[in-house]
Amino acid sequence: MTDTNLVQSGLPSSLKSLLFEEQSRVRRLQRMNLKQGRIDSFCIR
Repeated sequence: MTDTNLVQSGLPSSLKSLLFEEQSRVRRLQRMNLKQGRIDSFCIR
């Protein structure tokens, strides 16, 4: 978290919001992939 905070502090607000949206989108995708992976492994057993 500290790395992104350091990077964002040097960026204009428009880029900050873009970066934040991208990060939240990526996290959501990762969460969905994790859930899907658990479901897949659950079905295989």
